[in-house]
Amino acid sequence: LFWLSLNLMMVVTTAIKNHEYIIHWGLTYKRIGVYIYLLLAAIGLILTWIKVKKGETVWMLIRKTTLLFYTCFSLNGLMNWDKLIVNYNLTALPAEQVDFHYLAVMQDEAYPRLITYYAAHPVSAQTVLSEEEWDDLLIRYNWKRNQLRMKKLDTTWRSFTIYEYDLLKRLEAVYPLYLTLIQP
Repeated sequence: LFWLSLNLMMVVTTAIKNHEYIIHWGLTYKRIGVYIYLLLAAIGLILTWIKVKKGETVWMLIRKTTLLFYTCFSLNGLMNWDKLIVNYNLTALPAEQVDFHYLAVMQDEAYPRLITYYAAHPVSAQTVLSEEEWDDLLIRYNWKRNQLRMKKLDTTWRSFTIYEYDLLKRLEAVYPLYLTLIQP
Protein backbone atom coordinates (compact mmCIF):
# COMPACT_ATOMS: atom_id res chain seq x y z
CA LEU A 1 0.00 0.00 0.00
CA PHE A 2 2.91 2.35 0.69
CA TRP A 3 4.29 1.72 -2.80
CA LEU A 4 0.86 2.44 -4.32
CA SER A 5 0.68 5.67 -2.29
CA LEU A 6 4.08 6.78 -3.57
CA ASN A 7 3.03 6.09 -7.15
CA LEU A 8 -0.19 8.04 -6.65
CA MET A 9 1.83 10.98 -5.28
CA MET A 10 4.05 10.77 -8.36
CA VAL A 11 0.93 10.97 -10.56
CA VAL A 12 -0.21 14.09 -8.69
CA THR A 13 3.17 15.82 -8.91
CA THR A 14 3.44 15.00 -12.62
CA ALA A 15 -0.03 16.47 -13.17
CA ILE A 16 1.04 19.65 -11.38
CA LYS A 17 4.18 19.87 -13.51
CA ASN A 18 2.14 19.30 -16.69
CA HIS A 19 -0.21 22.07 -15.60
CA GLU A 20 2.76 24.41 -15.20
CA TYR A 21 3.92 23.57 -18.73
CA ILE A 22 0.45 24.34 -20.07
CA ILE A 23 0.30 27.67 -18.26
CA HIS A 24 3.67 28.77 -19.62
CA TRP A 25 3.82 27.14 -23.07
CA GLY A 26 0.24 26.41 -24.04
CA LEU A 27 -1.94 23.40 -24.60
CA THR A 28 -0.86 20.66 -27.02
CA TYR A 29 -1.98 17.16 -27.89
CA LYS A 30 0.94 15.68 -25.96
CA ARG A 31 0.09 17.61 -22.80
CA ILE A 32 -3.51 16.47 -23.06
CA GLY A 33 -2.20 12.94 -23.59
CA VAL A 34 -0.14 13.23 -20.41
CA TYR A 35 -3.30 14.11 -18.47
CA ILE A 36 -5.14 11.14 -19.97
CA TYR A 37 -2.25 8.83 -19.16
CA LEU A 38 -2.09 10.14 -15.59
CA LEU A 39 -5.84 9.66 -15.19
CA LEU A 40 -5.57 6.07 -16.36
CA ALA A 41 -2.58 5.46 -14.08
CA ALA A 42 -4.51 6.90 -11.12
CA ILE A 43 -7.50 4.68 -11.93
CA GLY A 44 -5.25 1.63 -12.06
CA LEU A 45 -3.52 2.54 -8.80
CA ILE A 46 -6.77 3.24 -6.95
CA LEU A 47 -8.36 -0.01 -8.16
CA THR A 48 -5.22 -1.90 -7.15
CA TRP A 49 -5.41 -0.21 -3.74
CA ILE A 50 -9.04 -1.36 -3.39
CA LYS A 51 -8.11 -4.89 -4.48
CA VAL A 52 -5.32 -5.14 -1.91
CA LYS A 53 -7.24 -3.42 0.91
CA LYS A 54 -10.46 -5.42 0.49
CA GLY A 55 -8.87 -8.67 -0.66
CA GLU A 56 -10.71 -8.66 -4.00
CA THR A 57 -9.88 -11.00 -6.86
CA VAL A 58 -7.68 -10.30 -9.84
CA TRP A 59 -10.75 -10.75 -12.03
CA MET A 60 -12.44 -7.77 -10.30
CA LEU A 61 -9.34 -5.66 -10.96
CA ILE A 62 -9.24 -6.62 -14.65
CA ARG A 63 -12.99 -6.17 -15.12
CA LYS A 64 -13.26 -2.76 -13.47
CA THR A 65 -10.03 -1.45 -14.97
CA THR A 66 -11.13 -2.49 -18.45
CA LEU A 67 -14.55 -0.90 -17.99
CA LEU A 68 -13.14 2.39 -16.68
CA PHE A 69 -10.42 2.55 -19.36
CA TYR A 70 -12.99 1.88 -22.08
CA THR A 71 -15.23 4.61 -20.64
CA CYS A 72 -12.33 7.05 -20.50
CA PHE A 73 -11.33 6.37 -24.11
CA SER A 74 -14.94 6.63 -25.27
CA LEU A 75 -15.41 10.00 -23.57
CA ASN A 76 -12.07 11.12 -25.00
CA GLY A 77 -13.47 10.60 -28.50
CA LEU A 78 -16.33 13.00 -27.79
CA MET A 79 -14.02 15.94 -27.08
CA ASN A 80 -13.11 18.44 -29.77
CA TRP A 81 -9.43 18.76 -28.89
CA ASP A 82 -8.49 21.07 -31.78
CA LYS A 83 -11.07 23.65 -30.79
CA LEU A 84 -10.06 23.42 -27.13
CA ILE A 85 -6.34 23.80 -27.92
CA VAL A 86 -6.82 26.78 -30.23
CA ASN A 87 -9.24 28.57 -27.90
CA TYR A 88 -7.03 28.06 -24.87
CA ASN A 89 -3.79 29.08 -26.54
CA LEU A 90 -5.25 32.21 -28.13
CA THR A 91 -7.00 33.40 -24.98
CA ALA A 92 -4.71 32.34 -22.14
CA LEU A 93 -1.30 33.07 -23.62
CA PRO A 94 0.25 36.38 -24.66
CA ALA A 95 0.70 36.72 -28.42
CA GLU A 96 4.48 36.29 -28.27
CA GLN A 97 4.11 32.88 -26.58
CA VAL A 98 1.48 31.45 -28.93
CA ASP A 99 2.90 28.83 -31.27
CA PHE A 100 1.09 29.89 -34.44
CA HIS A 101 2.97 27.29 -36.50
CA TYR A 102 1.42 24.57 -34.33
CA LEU A 103 -2.06 26.11 -34.49
CA ALA A 104 -1.89 26.74 -38.23
CA VAL A 105 -1.54 23.03 -39.02
CA MET A 106 -4.45 21.96 -36.85
CA GLN A 107 -7.58 20.57 -38.42
CA ASP A 108 -10.56 22.51 -39.73
CA GLU A 109 -11.86 23.38 -36.27
CA ALA A 110 -9.05 25.89 -35.85
CA TYR A 111 -9.86 28.05 -38.87
CA PRO A 112 -12.67 30.22 -37.46
CA ARG A 113 -10.80 31.09 -34.28
CA LEU A 114 -7.50 31.72 -36.06
CA ILE A 115 -9.13 33.99 -38.64
CA THR A 116 -10.92 35.91 -35.90
CA TYR A 117 -7.65 36.30 -34.00
CA TYR A 118 -5.74 37.31 -37.12
CA ALA A 119 -8.34 39.96 -37.98
CA ALA A 120 -8.13 41.39 -34.46
CA HIS A 121 -4.30 41.18 -34.11
CA PRO A 122 -2.77 41.33 -37.59
CA VAL A 123 0.59 42.72 -36.50
CA SER A 124 1.29 40.22 -33.71
CA ALA A 125 0.07 37.30 -35.81
CA GLN A 126 2.18 38.27 -38.82
CA THR A 127 5.34 38.55 -36.78
CA VAL A 128 5.33 34.81 -36.19
CA LEU A 129 3.91 33.40 -39.41
CA SER A 130 4.95 34.65 -42.80
CA GLU A 131 2.45 36.20 -45.16
CA GLU A 132 2.57 33.04 -47.29
CA GLU A 133 1.69 30.85 -44.30
CA TRP A 134 -1.30 33.06 -43.43
CA ASP A 135 -2.36 33.03 -47.09
CA ASP A 136 -2.12 29.24 -47.08
CA LEU A 137 -4.30 29.12 -43.97
CA LEU A 138 -6.88 31.36 -45.64
CA ILE A 139 -6.85 29.21 -48.77
CA ARG A 140 -7.40 26.06 -46.72
CA TYR A 141 -10.23 27.80 -44.84
CA ASN A 142 -11.96 28.81 -48.07
CA TRP A 143 -11.47 25.36 -49.59
CA LYS A 144 -13.02 23.65 -46.55
CA ARG A 145 -15.90 26.13 -46.47
CA ASN A 146 -16.65 25.55 -50.15
CA GLN A 147 -16.31 21.79 -49.76
CA LEU A 148 -18.85 21.73 -46.92
CA ARG A 149 -21.22 24.04 -48.78
CA MET A 150 -21.15 21.76 -51.83
CA LYS A 151 -21.59 18.66 -49.73
CA LYS A 152 -24.59 20.21 -47.99
CA LEU A 153 -26.18 20.96 -51.37
CA ASP A 154 -25.46 17.52 -52.82
CA THR A 155 -26.51 15.34 -49.88
CA THR A 156 -29.54 14.72 -47.74
CA TRP A 157 -29.90 15.40 -44.05
CA ARG A 158 -28.85 11.80 -43.37
CA SER A 159 -25.43 12.28 -44.96
CA PHE A 160 -24.59 15.73 -43.62
CA THR A 161 -23.53 15.25 -39.99
CA ILE A 162 -24.13 17.55 -37.05
CA TYR A 163 -20.38 18.09 -36.80
CA GLU A 164 -20.23 19.24 -40.43
CA TYR A 165 -23.28 21.44 -39.99
CA ASP A 166 -21.78 23.12 -36.91
CA LEU A 167 -18.41 23.57 -38.60
CA LEU A 168 -20.01 25.07 -41.70
CA LYS A 169 -22.00 27.46 -39.53
CA ARG A 170 -18.84 28.65 -37.78
CA LEU A 171 -16.90 28.88 -41.04
CA GLU A 172 -19.70 30.96 -42.55
CA ALA A 173 -19.73 33.24 -39.50
CA VAL A 174 -16.13 34.33 -40.11
CA TYR A 175 -16.52 34.66 -43.88
CA PRO A 176 -16.88 38.48 -43.73
CA LEU A 177 -13.56 38.62 -41.84
CA TYR A 178 -12.02 36.36 -44.46
CA LEU A 179 -13.15 38.77 -47.17
CA THR A 180 -11.50 41.69 -45.40
CA LEU A 181 -8.26 39.72 -44.99
CA ILE A 182 -7.94 38.81 -48.67
CA GLN A 183 -8.56 42.39 -49.88
CA PRO A 184 -5.34 44.00 -51.15
